[in-house]
Amino acid sequence: MRHSQDTIITKTSDNPKEFTHITFIPDLKQFQMDKFDDDLVALFKRRAYDIAVSTDCKVTLNGKRIPIKNMKDYMLMYIETTEKEIVYKKVNDRWEIGLA
Repeated sequence: MRHSQDTIITKTSDNPKEFTHITFIPDLKQFQMDKFDDDLVALFKRRAYDIAVSTDCKVTLNGKRIPIKNMKDYMLMYIETTEKEIVYKKVNDRWEIGLA
């Protein structure tokens, strides 16, 4: 982590929509690892879902779009209930409240 390579910036297409594509490829040797263990992979996945719910960005993980559009979708991932059994309110652009 002390030695970094130059950033590679490439134009992806002539698409008028602007976006940022970030690819994360860690140097496993720096962490004395040969591969990621299941717990670390699960942590990365969880963080990707957290980002998907907390931003207006389209987030993909391993080439698949994370289907989270709002806090209600996020809540339903973690509880076994129907939509009728939850209370959800988007108060404004910064606050969403849910109870189950």
